[in-house]
Amino acid sequence: MSLLQVVNNLKYGGAEKLVLDLSISLADRGQEVEVMLLNGLGCEERISMLEKAGITVHDLKQSNIYNPAIVFKLLRFVKKFEIIHAHLFPSFYWVVIANFFSFSNTKVVVTEHSPDNNRRNNRFVKLVDRFMYRGVDRIISISNGVQQSLERYLKNRQSIVIDNGVDFAVYQQAQALRLGNIVPKGAIVICQVASFRSAKDQDTLIKAVAKLSGEFHLLLVGEGPRKHQCQNLSLELGISNRVHFLGNRTDVPSILKAVDLVVLSSHYEGFGLAAVEGMAAGRVVIASNVEGLADVVRGAGLVFEKQDATVLSNWILRISRNRRLRARLENRCFVRSKNYDIEVMTDKYVEAYTNLTRE
Repeated sequence: MSLLQVVNNLKYGGAEKLVLDLSISLADRGQEVEVMLLNGLGCEERISMLEKAGITVHDLKQSNIYNPAIVFKLLRFVKKFEIIHAHLFPSFYWVVIANFFSFSNTKVVVTEHSPDNNRRNNRFVKLVDRFMYRGVDRIISISNGVQQSLERYLKNRQSIVIDNGVDFAVYQQAQALRLGNIVPKGAIVICQVASFRSAKDQDTLIKAVAKLSGEFHLLLVGEGPRKHQCQNLSLELGISNRVHFLGNRTDVPSILKAVDLVVLSSHYEGFGLAAVEGMAAGRVVIASNVEGLADVVRGAGLVFEKQDATVLSNWILRISRNRRLRARLENRCFVRSKNYDIEVMTDKYVEAYTNLTRE
């Protein structure tokens, strides 16, 4: 089976992490897999990881990933592969169009990563979007919530669910990062790993920390358009000395091993891979009660209603003060994380690819 994974870039996000991890896992199993990026600028480290695994990476180096001319560059690749697996907009549009004009037998797979997007709110774009999905041979949703939302949007067009997975060895074997140059000794450290976009709602977590005493410190890992707003919010609340913006990091497993609690305060979430990573590192995870994310955390960690900074701060305080409760929740979270083993995820993708080629 020859497979090409296509994605906008390999910067830090759930879809990009899936492409990276799945491609390496497939290559480890001897599958013929290559990766294409519309623009690989700033992705050098992850490109190197793929190449070290023996995976060929094609970088189209498009400064404008919305340029339809990308279709012509894709045309010469389409017939070389049995399956092209596209992730995110606009990559999946260009793949569908290129496959249509190639008149090939190549199958197109799209993974849906979010329960919502702006295309669904525009009448004209919605029509185009639904038409594009007709050119997809198999749709894969990363959670039940994403599946239900997508099937409503596409008027019951079916998809299959394959949960995201993590490589447990990476998190179990990680050495805790020394935080002495970031937070004072004895601090209780909370962490959120997420890009700074409105969907991730770091604001609620910052407000929750502002309700706690000075021993509580917050590490925010990621980059994005709302980072400056969050920095301003921490200044306005008088806690800029307790909120630490770490940017994008390659040592996330070591960071998670070093903190006390992991929080995801998202407005909406397709799955919540960062929650699984926190649980795999043996940390208590507190998450907002939204579809996809709550499904991962509920019954192991704790959930709170989105934007409720008061309840969130109370949970943080209670867990930090009750060692027995914390230990019990840590164990439950770790056990739950085993449901999302990358090997299980890879098995399901291989099965989906194989069934599609047989069809």
